Amino acid sequence: MAVWASTFISSKILLLEGLQPLEIFFCRFLLAYLCLPLLSRGRKWRSLSWRDEGIFCVMGLMGGTLYFLAENVALIYDTAANVNILVSSTPMLTALLVGLCYKEERLNLRQTVGSLIAFTGMALVVLNGQLVLHLNPLGDILALTAALTWAVYSLLVRMMSARYSVTFITRKVFFWGLVTALPLLALGPRGLSSELLARPVVWGNLLFLGLVASALCYVSWNVIMKRLGTVKASYYIMLQPLITTLMGALVLGEPVSAMAVAGMAVLIAGLSMVQKRPRKSVRAVLFDLDGTLIDTEGQYTEIWGRIGRKYHPEMPDFAYRIKGTTLNQILAKYFPDEAVQREVVPELYAHEAQMKFEFYPGALDFLRNLKAHGVKCAVVTSSNRKKMETLRRQIGDFDRLFDRVFTAEDFKASKPDPDCYLRAAAAFALEKDRCVVFEDAPNGLEAGRRSGIFTVGVATGLTKEQMERIVEQKKERKNGQK
Repeated sequence: MAVWASTFISSKILLLEGLQPLEIFFCRFLLAYLCLPLLSRGRKWRSLSWRDEGIFCVMGLMGGTLYFLAENVALIYDTAANVNILVSSTPMLTALLVGLCYKEERLNLRQTVGSLIAFTGMALVVLNGQLVLHLNPLGDILALTAALTWAVYSLLVRMMSARYSVTFITRKVFFWGLVTALPLLALGPRGLSSELLARPVVWGNLLFLGLVASALCYVSWNVIMKRLGTVKASYYIMLQPLITTLMGALVLGEPVSAMAVAGMAVLIAGLSMVQKRPRKSVRAVLFDLDGTLIDTEGQYTEIWGRIGRKYHPEMPDFAYRIKGTTLNQILAKYFPDEAVQREVVPELYAHEAQMKFEFYPGALDFLRNLKAHGVKCAVVTSSNRKKMETLRRQIGDFDRLFDRVFTAEDFKASKPDPDCYLRAAAAFALEKDRCVVFEDAPNGLEAGRRSGIFTVGVATGLTKEQMERIVEQKKERKNGQK
């Protein structure tokens, strides 16, 4: 918010130098788009479907072209105070839109009152002692349009973050922002020239707007929305007028009225009410499968112990090492030779075909109790789909017990990487504090803890004391790295 508040100063400098608002927007998005591959580590460029690509196009239009165009044109027809106040209604519009689509992010009564208090405080900061507001219908409508476009953009980020990484989403937003801005740029007035770009004040401010305020801050903002929730994150937008006022006072010596100081206090009080986390009930339970719900660990220890003794006699704990790891990663790490893989895989599949898949005592009752109380249940396993087909043949009503089943094919990395549990929580469109992980193996316990989701260790394969020792050892290693 501090960086975005300072962009008003950079944009004003560039406007005074002769650049047009749309040119400033295009240059900053182009610079951001060109540098984003450095942040994305060479990840894929294609969407999963044409429908998703269409949604990204709308995101680029809403969070880029239309937002900046509406806000900048509004300043031509309206006062800066009016525009600031109306654009700062974005959090409330976002809360309304997201609440309509996602029940778990609706504001409660305390947060609704807090949002109104925060908005009042923000308005007092913007007015800064001047109580006169002028009605300018065209400018007011454009300012509200800017607020609405950003609210729609935030809602779509919320939707797409379940399927795509933050850097991928941001890169697509910049790309489509540039594409949708091109027709308007071609038709509009021009101020940009090589002579202007040669001025240090121009290229310096463009670099700041493109690399810092756009590339870095858009990525950061999308991460923030994913971590805090779209609605709670959006309310921090109200801090921009406060930061701008403080910067004006500290850097430019602009006066700050008693009204503005009072508004700052009211704003912070209102935001505190919105951000305060109420006690939340668990909405989803994410279960590991083998060794947590299904009693198969002994059977897997037998087959992997046999394979380990045959191919890796130097690793007496081989069966223990690979627990919680996908078959593809086991093969890549321990059996890179394709000839060996052709021996290991059939042996494993033959063993799985003869395995008995039975729930631990009490597991079925627990699952049914959760479902009866409206709690979502998911399996998050490192097993592949082929193994799950064998399990489903033995447990006919398996899929009726769970809302989602995630297998090794659904994740980029296996446990102890937290990706599996983060994706499962995102698939339910739930914040992490509304979920609980149940795990039995060290790799799985580490994945749950690293995801930030409350994790329960099930003492089936390990005793409580062994689990406590693993936790303490990891804490010691972490402290040693510091």
